[in-house]
Amino acid sequence: MHNICILYKFPQTLLNDCINYYKEVDKSTINIPLTPYHTAISASPAFLEQVNKFLPVALDNLELYSIAPNSLPIPHIDRGRKVALQIPLELDTNNTFTFAAKFENIKLLTPTDRQYHTIVDDAKIVNRPDYSFYEWDSELYDTYNLELPILQHVAQPHGGTNRSTTVRVFLSGSYKRYEYNYIKDAFKEFY
Repeated sequence: MHNICILYKFPQTLLNDCINYYKEVDKSTINIPLTPYHTAISASPAFLEQVNKFLPVALDNLELYSIAPNSLPIPHIDRGRKVALQIPLELDTNNTFTFAAKFENIKLLTPTDRQYHTIVDDAKIVNRPDYSFYEWDSELYDTYNLELPILQHVAQPHGGTNRSTTVRVFLSGSYKRYEYNYIKDAFKEFY
């Protein structure tokens, strides 16, 4: 999996801190719509600072994402960030997964003109006006159930889906300035 790097040695202390942070968050505040299936809220600056103390490269921002039950896989490219650190919090690993285009299949992907059904907001990291959405084809993507934290190349087609009956919640940290291979190399002690 070239565009997903599983962090097998992610610090347990940091993972515990993330889980505890989520336990204390008012769940009703995770309600900023990004898509019909996808809501988010920014983590507090104090928590971002706490997380960054553990990381080899500081995150630019950190958001708490919620994916509704029975959501569809919508491959897309993010705008405004190149790499995401995805930290699982609450999800059904048997019925949910994240995905990224297989490196060798990038040119085989079919772009679409899909647009979200929310108001276009330039601050959002997705919903670019060019071809940043793609058709789903399970043969062209690597998938991972997000049992462990990952680095994900979000400047390439990627996404996630939730086929369970419960919500899928994870922290998503952003690297806006650094390329995927640079961040992946910086995190080598974590995998």
